[in-house]
Amino acid sequence: MDKAMKKTPEKKMTKPNRPANAQRIRRILILSYLVITLVAVAASSIPVLLLSSNALKNKVTSLLYTYTSQLVQNSDTYLSGYESQVLLLFADSSALQYDPDDTSLSQKTRNATENRLKNTLQRIRVMKNYGDLFLVSPANHLIGSPSLYTQTKYGTMLYSTFHDALVESGGESVWLPVLGKDNSRIYYVRELNPQLLLITSVYAMDFTNVFVTPVDFSDICVRLISQDHTVIYIKFYI
Repeated sequence: MDKAMKKTPEKKMTKPNRPANAQRIRRILILSYLVITLVAVAASSIPVLLLSSNALKNKVTSLLYTYTSQLVQNSDTYLSGYESQVLLLFADSSALQYDPDDTSLSQKTRNATENRLKNTLQRIRVMKNYGDLFLVSPANHLIGSPSLYTQTKYGTMLYSTFHDALVESGGESVWLPVLGKDNSRIYYVRELNPQLLLITSVYAMDFTNVFVTPVDFSDICVRLISQDHTVIYIKFYI
């Protein structure tokens, strides 16, 4: 009877076993979601950033090009102003025919002609801030106002130096931004006739009034450079 009344032991409830790699699969899914999200964000953001960067670069390039073009125009206008002034000499026909080295001319004629030329040069000079403004013959006969600097530097080679530079240019006139590595002034040379050169110069520092930097380019550095890469003028704007 006791054996009949004896209860059978109860079976314990156990949870179903999860697959061993379930945790790993969950991590992979999470990582995959993050990667897909980052890729989607990058795919939509990068083109926008590139477009913005290109737009900014194009804007800056456009501003620099416009500003540089304006500086070039300003300098051309500045130098053309000097050139147009010295060309007033052509209004006096005596300048086109006069030969200072012609010994057949009477002293009276020479004096009268040179006085007219000196007066013309003086009228031109007061209009601009010339460093030099004079005429010179092959024999280095001077008419006008050569600077002491130019006379000292070139001496008896004055005519030949500028005449050779003019011949080398192949034109009837030439601007010489660097002559003998001298970048303190810019010379303009023109042949009035085979026996007479017109020579003038302007100070390179005069470009301070030409290269005026706008507020948008307050940190820019402006340089005026010759064809042989010599710096003629430089100014930092801070």
